[in-house]
Order: sequence, then C-alpha cells, then structure tokens
Amino acid sequence: MRILLAILTHHDLPRLRRALASVRLQRKARGVEVDVVVVVNSLNREYERLVVRTAADLGVRVVATDSNGRPGRGKNACLDLFLESGCDYLCQLDGDDWLYPTWAESVAEHLRRLPQVDALGIVPIDCLGSSKGFTFEVGQGVVAGVWGTSTAYPLDASGPGRAPLWEEPGTTANADMIRLLSRAGAARWRFDEELPIGEDTLLSMALLSSHQRGELSYWLTMASDWMIVDRTTPGSVQRTYSHKEALEPLRSKAAQIVDPARSSSAELPILYPPLLLSTDEKRSWIERTWRPGAAASGPRG
Repeated sequence: MRILLAILTHHDLPRLRRALASVRLQRKARGVEVDVVVVVNSLNREYERLVVRTAADLGVRVVATDSNGRPGRGKNACLDLFLESGCDYLCQLDGDDWLYPTWAESVAEHLRRLPQVDALGIVPIDCLGSSKGFTFEVGQGVVAGVWGTSTAYPLDASGPGRAPLWEEPGTTANADMIRLLSRAGAARWRFDEELPIGEDTLLSMALLSSHQRGELSYWLTMASDWMIVDRTTPGSVQRTYSHKEALEPLRSKAAQIVDPARSSSAELPILYPPLLLSTDEKRSWIERTWRPGAAASGPRG
C-alpha cells in the first residue's frame, strides 16, 4: 500500500523541521510505502520561501497553495494532491505535530487487519499541552499526556447519540482525529474553506453519515502510538479564533450533514491493536524530541 503523508504548514518552521525529522526516523514497515509532501498554506510569502528552501535541502517535495488564511483550503490541496497521486491512502499531518517512530509500522498493521477500510479515526491521542492520560512535565510549564493502554474504552457510552458539538457550552472539536483516508473517502468530500476552525469536525460527521448509509467503512482505533498533537504552538488557529464564536455556524453546517441524534462517533466500530510503544518509551521519545529545534535521535532499546 502506498501512503501519501501530506504535512500541512502555515507559520512555524522549527516545528515543521521536527515533523520532518520524525518522518526520517520511522521504523521499517513491511507492506507500506510512504510518499511525503509538504503543503505550505500561508499568507506570509517569506515563510513560504523558507519552507520551499527547507524542503529542497531535505529532498522533500513541497507544494505551495493560494491561501485565504483558513485551514480548509490547505486541507483541500492535500486531498487534491492525494487524488492526483497513485497512492492508496492519505495521512494528513499538521506541521506543528509530529510522529512516533512506530507510525508507519502501525499503519501497516491496521491495513492488514482492515484491508477495505475507508477512514480511520484515532481516539484517544497523545498530546503536548494536555492534562489527559498519563501526564508529565517536559519543560517549564509544558505538560505532555500519553495513553499507555489500548484496552480502556475511550468514550462514555457506545451506540447512537449526540456528539459534543450539540452540548452546552459545547466544543467545535470532534472526538476522534481522522488520520487515514482512502481514495473513495477523499473523493466525496471538500473541506469548508471559510470556517476558521472545526473543518475536521465536519469531515468526521460526513464520514459518519456515509458509514451509516453503508457507503464507506469508518473505524475508530485505540492506536495512540501514531503521533503527538502539539497544543502549545503560538499563533495556531485553535489559539487565534474563539471556539465559542465558531460554534453556531459549525452546528448549522453539521446539521445539514448528519442527524444530530446520531452524530456521536461512539456508534462506530473500534479496533484495539497492541501498542508498539510503552508509556515509558513514549515519554522518552517526547522528552528527546518535543523541542522544535532539538536534534531527534532514534528510539532507545
């Protein structure tokens, strides 16, 4: 299987370098070939030039999009590049997040178990700047949270229900993060290019609706050894825009996609694969690689 790993960036070069370093340190994965592309979606032309130069120095392909300052346009560019490629699956990574060395290995195992899957959503997910899971301080005021088990159920209840989007005070975030998308899944969806935040939530709900109609196969996975989400990035869209202000427009758009009474991802099938990294190994990896400018080294042991 060929995987297109599309790394989307708009303003943080040190964190992008960290993401690219984590790609180079992947363990070998049988049955999976990874193509890497950096997609720069920025209003800052100087940053765009720096990304093009950095990617060229590393021998990585880079594509610049015509940005409107919102993430949806960059994510649509990732979809287009994927559909134009010969790859079987798309994994889109934000440039301020980074991969565990087991990402490709875990992807290969998932595709062996679910060869016809169209979408995989990760829940829970390890996070820099989080109080969930097993937490530890990696720097002054910087906390990481990792999950060390694949057997605990991640949601409050299973079966049909309402997503947190419709709860008060509510959140624009979806319960899972789509990290693997087939060609069939990518071909039927376009991200909303006007939303400042929440575009991923609409994707998740559109996939859920398609799954409910029997059109696509959408699974959740407890594989929390794929990546680390960085919530500490200055100037990220999550910090720039208010979730409260974006909530009602997002609810209105979501209600056109899925029945609110059946919008919870808790009714999706869920895979419990064995974790490839222990809690201690995750902690070691984050402590050695979390600084955007730090030189990453391979996993110990």
